[in-house]
Amino acid sequence: MEVQIPIPICNTENDEIQWNKFKKKFNKLYEPLENSRRFAIFKDNVDLINKHNSDPSLGFKLGINQFSDLTNEEYQQKYLYQHRKNEKKDLPQQSDKVHDHKNLKTVPESIDYRDEGLVTEIQDMGQCEGCWSFAVVAAMEGCVAKETDELIKLSEQQLIDCNYDADIGQKGCDSGYVDYGMDWIIENEGLTSNVTYPYVGYTNQCSETDDLVSTITGYHKVRLSEYYVRFALFNQGPLVCSVDAHTAEFQLYSSGIFYDDTCGSEDADLNHSMVIVGYGSGNVTNTSDSDYDTSGDYWIVKNSWGTTFGDKGYIYMSRGSNNCGILNEVYYPSGCSLV
Repeated sequence: MEVQIPIPICNTENDEIQWNKFKKKFNKLYEPLENSRRFAIFKDNVDLINKHNSDPSLGFKLGINQFSDLTNEEYQQKYLYQHRKNEKKDLPQQSDKVHDHKNLKTVPESIDYRDEGLVTEIQDMGQCEGCWSFAVVAAMEGCVAKETDELIKLSEQQLIDCNYDADIGQKGCDSGYVDYGMDWIIENEGLTSNVTYPYVGYTNQCSETDDLVSTITGYHKVRLSEYYVRFALFNQGPLVCSVDAHTAEFQLYSSGIFYDDTCGSEDADLNHSMVIVGYGSGNVTNTSDSDYDTSGDYWIVKNSWGTTFGDKGYIYMSRGSNNCGILNEVYYPSGCSLV
């Protein structure tokens, strides 16, 4: 697993030295004119980081990551998708089912499926806008592992290549939708492993294979309710979710419990898919700042931007207010099994 090397944010450090550290860490190479432009953007982002981190009451910190040489507009264009609106086709029957938990029972105070062998390692999708495929595959991996006690790394690339259908918005590395992705897996009767069909980070021609290792028979959308989402997580395993990730604070998130009152919470605001792998309450980071409050109720969310994003690839999202629309479109696969 890639090791995250923290870069200190220090106003007294020479900007150019800090810039050169950033370029070396993230292997950034620029022509002279572009280097000057990127350096100016980087300094603006560092100023934002320092300003944000000077207020301990915000509950989360920002830091230098692979997006620190991008304007917020560039980040949105490269890494987020535009949520479908009225052009959305009628969904298949499975995703119209809102799973009705008739016998709701008390759910645990906390869950972390990383500790239970249901979560594979963090991956970096690069500049491929394939978050939809990473979210679907991670939820399916967890569901299969919960049913079979076997955690198998499945192929996002197979889903990106073979579920390509621009007419319904499935455009591989140019965005797609999680429900259509699960439809394809059901129709294909499964997915192959990442070993058989490895990730390359761009849309390629579909490579047919009969070497399928895991499958699902359906999926369900969870009712927009924190309790129902907690129960589904407890009962089914990791859950697909989508959020509004457009803000500069999300772009530069480093640690703590993320809460942003400037992000949207309507369906039309959603632009990035991830996976909820747990929840809890309390302090989520070992911070040296004793006056920095990083405690509260949170969702543990697995991202697909590598370990240099956030807290070693994860973001802790505030729980209790549907911040950034995290509860709007939550799905879980069902009928998970080995082939």
